[in-house]
Amino acid sequence: MHGNTPLLLAAIRGHKDIVQLLLATDGVDLNCKSKDGQTPLSCAAQYGHKDIVQLLLATDGIDLNCESKDGQTPLSWAAQYGHKDIVQLLLATDGVDLNCKSKDGQTPLSCAAQYGHKDIVQLLLATDGIDLNCESKDGQTPLSWAVQYGHKDIVELLLATDGVDLNCKSKDGQTSLSWAAQYGHKDIVQLLLAADGVDLNCKNKDGETPLSWAAFREHKDIVELLLATDGVDLNCKSKDGQTPLSWAAFREHKDIVELLLATDGVDLNCKSKDGQTPLSCAAQYGHKDIVQLLLTQDSIDLDCKDKDNRTPLSWAAQYGHKDIVQLLLTQDSIDLDCKDKDNRTPLSWAAGNGHSGVVQLLIKKYANIYPSRTPLSWAAENGYKEVVKLLLEENDVDPNSKDGGGLTPLSRAAEKGHTAVVELLARKDTITLHRLVQEGEQTAIKLLLTANYDVHVKNGLGRTPLHIAASLGYLEIARDLISGGAEINSEDSDGMTPLRLAMRRKNCNLIRELLRHKAHTKDIMAKEWRDAFCKENIDIVQLSERGDQAKRLEFPTGFPTALELLQSPPETERRLFLFADDSGDSLWAKVPIIHSKEPLEPNKLQISLPKETNGHGFDISISLWFPVEQQPSQKHFSIPNGSKHRIGWKIVRSTNTKQGQWTPIVYFSTLPYGWIPRDGIDFFQQFILYMKGKWLELCQQAEEHLSKRRLDQLVSKGKSPDLIDHLAKDALEWTELRSILQGQVREAKKFVLDYCQRYNANEIPKDLEALIDEFAHSVNNRIGQLDQTVRDLLQIEFAWTSITEARVATRLGQNVMLLTFVSIFYLPLGFCANFSLYRQNTELHKQAIWAIPGITDSSTRNPFIITSIIVGLITLLVAFNLENIAGSTGKVYQYWRQKMLNDMRSDNRWKEKGEEFQDSGPARRTPSEWWFLGYIVYRLIRWSTRKTRQNKGADSNVDSGNAC
Repeated sequence: MHGNTPLLLAAIRGHKDIVQLLLATDGVDLNCKSKDGQTPLSCAAQYGHKDIVQLLLATDGIDLNCESKDGQTPLSWAAQYGHKDIVQLLLATDGVDLNCKSKDGQTPLSCAAQYGHKDIVQLLLATDGIDLNCESKDGQTPLSWAVQYGHKDIVELLLATDGVDLNCKSKDGQTSLSWAAQYGHKDIVQLLLAADGVDLNCKNKDGETPLSWAAFREHKDIVELLLATDGVDLNCKSKDGQTPLSWAAFREHKDIVELLLATDGVDLNCKSKDGQTPLSCAAQYGHKDIVQLLLTQDSIDLDCKDKDNRTPLSWAAQYGHKDIVQLLLTQDSIDLDCKDKDNRTPLSWAAGNGHSGVVQLLIKKYANIYPSRTPLSWAAENGYKEVVKLLLEENDVDPNSKDGGGLTPLSRAAEKGHTAVVELLARKDTITLHRLVQEGEQTAIKLLLTANYDVHVKNGLGRTPLHIAASLGYLEIARDLISGGAEINSEDSDGMTPLRLAMRRKNCNLIRELLRHKAHTKDIMAKEWRDAFCKENIDIVQLSERGDQAKRLEFPTGFPTALELLQSPPETERRLFLFADDSGDSLWAKVPIIHSKEPLEPNKLQISLPKETNGHGFDISISLWFPVEQQPSQKHFSIPNGSKHRIGWKIVRSTNTKQGQWTPIVYFSTLPYGWIPRDGIDFFQQFILYMKGKWLELCQQAEEHLSKRRLDQLVSKGKSPDLIDHLAKDALEWTELRSILQGQVREAKKFVLDYCQRYNANEIPKDLEALIDEFAHSVNNRIGQLDQTVRDLLQIEFAWTSITEARVATRLGQNVMLLTFVSIFYLPLGFCANFSLYRQNTELHKQAIWAIPGITDSSTRNPFIITSIIVGLITLLVAFNLENIAGSTGKVYQYWRQKMLNDMRSDNRWKEKGEEFQDSGPARRTPSEWWFLGYIVYRLIRWSTRKTRQNKGADSNVDSGNAC
């Protein structure tokens, strides 16, 4: 059983008699191990079978300290599971290892301390040789384990034992006092504090002390104990610079903050590494109660700045903590305009993060300092209707003027509830409703709507109040504006409608509300619907529309049956089902319309247009698997494989006898378009537009392919033998594309004719015909451009190839000529060799009177042969490097010519000629080169004359010397 022997099983199950039988049997392995490495003694010790342990201990050859895979011995198992009597037996046995360690480094004493077995701890402590401070792999001792798990009685035992290390640290730097403070063991903290030598301020690797842990974990009673102990560091800092007060403020532990603030010596303005104080931290995280407590302290620094120059007011404003901003603004010495390192003020942060309530508070505070109120504002606030009326008649009075608090006269009147004044100002004001919507002031908005405020007025961005409500997700305000006559489909300067703004915010309820009020869905894609409702690409989208254009959006898990689709009259509802084109044929097969069962053919427009009704109407389906490359290649352009695109719809006879025409009631589509078509013709137009997009995308990829071809051509310079073949295959690909296009256009036109004859009163829409023609024309033009590009590339390639072949022929001629020259040098060598070879057998050497004298002599012949070989090799070397030698020679000549020109310009007699020839190149065939030759002769004559004079002078000096 699980690889265990009979002895192991008997020891595990506690069958003493069977163990006795087995022990009396020869050949039984006393120390056999299970898969976990446990022996019979380990198992008996673990499961507490004392009598079996006694039997095994009395047997010779038993391994007392056998280790399991986890490194535990029988003593460890007994200590861990609290079997005191077995521990006693083992301790009484010689050879038992008291301090054996498991793989985690735990000894029997550690196990007993961790699991709270007091009696076993007592036994072990009473045994000589026990290691009181043995450390596990994590650096924990028995005392640490007992403290961590809250075993007070064991802690007392250990503390009463001499030699126990009170301040031993784990690998994380935690001492016993730190563990007790962290886990909230008050009674153990008391024991440790009463022990001599305990380190009150020991820090772990992150710099936290016991007081820090107690404050962080909100252990109030432990904080009280520590604060009452002399020597505790109240302002000890962690590596991040956090003090106990900082931790308590950060974690919003109000009672801990109160305790610390009531203690003398606590640093209220201590800064972390980021420069934040407890007040900054509490303001940033919105802990109002903590801020209130800190503000009661006289020495609190209201405008303390962190490393980014941010103050508590700046943090509270950024995160929109309105109540904290109010508290801070009540302080007289608060700096309202403090600027951080980015030059941003609290007002800037609040405005930038859309916290209108905080912005309003700050603006009002500024208004009290910098009053700027107009008479109209005062009159409106106090409800003086006649005065307001008189002021509005003045041309220079601006009804949209703002006071120091950013409020308009209409805002002031609305705040005070002066209905008559509101009605007067509502006719002139154009900005207040936008501001109220921005701030979410629904009560004031209703008052303005009651006063017939113009809800269609737009701000500088072209947005109406409904746009703002949609962008901020205010559902109830949007309902009020719609009830007040707001235009649902108004567009702002960016062409965004309220529906699109609501979709951008992913406000599902607001989206549904706008759809219910006839919001237009034109140009919204299926992906946008899914993104707005956080749906996956595999989810089905269902958009329904009633006869009054009210819409509904759902995400069903499947399709309705054909009977369910026919239950609602076509005049009352139309439906569009959208699903992804990568969902596979299995989902299309579940669509409740009759469509062609034939498999899709690549690149072919396949249309199912039944001639007979299915009893409930007609089902039409159109499919296209495009683009598809049937023979892909990496050497010429290959059509990238595309997806399968399908649409289908069901049409029924209209129930309205006056109309008597066919009407679509449901559409199914894998296209990306997310709005309901007007009819089947409009649906097919969507399909044609999508086809056109796919074709143009394919043509763009083909153009990029030809651009790479052009690059390859420029690099190869006519040396690529396969390029012409590849271009020819590309041209063949364009021909195939044109054939595919013609087939698709032909099928599309045929469908339009058949469909309109049957279901559209034989009326073919001109715009549909024009769309198909334009589709065919534009794609044909692009394919024609591809053809022309290939032709151009072929012509260039032919030219490159001709030039390359001409160069090859020229080099070949040069090499033949050079080989001829080389042969001239080798003829004498060959003659000499032949002459020397046959001179013993023929009289030819006697007749070769023209031969080289002494050629038969090796001293003459060998140098001649070596010289001929060297000359031949030099000739070949020059031949194969002729172009490089010519280029180097030209550079040397250029350098020499420039030097001669410089010399000529420095010579008064030749200066004029030097200036004249400066701009003439060496390739220019002019008399200048002859003048250079004349200048060289002139220089040689001068040099010769000067040399002659020097020699004469030297001779005269010698004669004079001799005379002397």
